Amino acid sequence: MIQHEKTDSGGSVRVKSKDGFAAIHFQYSNSDSPLSLWSSVSAGSNPRIAISVIESLCERYDPVVIVVESDQTEIRYIPKIGPRFRCWTHGNQSVLAEAFSSRDMFNRVCSLSYAMQNTDFVTAETDELKFYGYRQVLGKIRQNTSPFEFLSIKEECDHDIKKTSTECVDRIVSGAVDALPSVPSKMRKQFEAALDKISHRQLGEKGFDTRYSYIQEITTAVLLPAVVKLGSNNAFTQSVFKEFSDSAAQYISVCENFLREYGEIDGLNS
Repeated sequence: MIQHEKTDSGGSVRVKSKDGFAAIHFQYSNSDSPLSLWSSVSAGSNPRIAISVIESLCERYDPVVIVVESDQTEIRYIPKIGPRFRCWTHGNQSVLAEAFSSRDMFNRVCSLSYAMQNTDFVTAETDELKFYGYRQVLGKIRQNTSPFEFLSIKEECDHDIKKTSTECVDRIVSGAVDALPSVPSKMRKQFEAALDKISHRQLGEKGFDTRYSYIQEITTAVLLPAVVKLGSNNAFTQSVFKEFSDSAAQYISVCENFLREYGEIDGLNS
């Protein structure tokens, strides 16, 4: 038995057979020839069935980038789906993309955007990035401060770091929109629709210290597909990548300033 429900931005598929069941919720970056597909596999799903469903979705929509969310390693660590190779895995997520020669760059972009979206701390020593979990860092600070001091520090942290992350999305959207004329006309509507969708979602977030950042969505829906479909020398790709790189550098700077101010963090590597 196969059940399929469609929504404005994706849908869900549920398959039940004698071998078990699988339920997958999916969202695409844009409705017409999606650039990327984000799939979330429900707990308890049969890995073989789930992978088969994701492969079918990829055949139908033909995205160049796929995000797979699953608690099962058999699903998450699948090496490739069609022409898309796994280029990054962390926690319960994996990203698969075409242009396998760009794997190292894709891995770095995905690692940074994941950290920024989750308000984790990032430091840079030359070209090496180090990541520290938000809860780990705040937990250590909490152990060494009074409740009132901790709440003040946490408020400062949330405001500065989350603000920097959400502003990154705004900067990428602005730079990408300005560079859209550099995208061939047959692909321009795809990128324009993906940008419009993310922009509306980000603008819908309220508050200065609790806003969710759609930084992972914009990197997987716009930045990585731009590299695959347009190449790294295209003006649109360069504009998007520059805005991401500059914003990521600012995010790292904010993290490093905070960590310098509030103490040593050795042993907190996530």
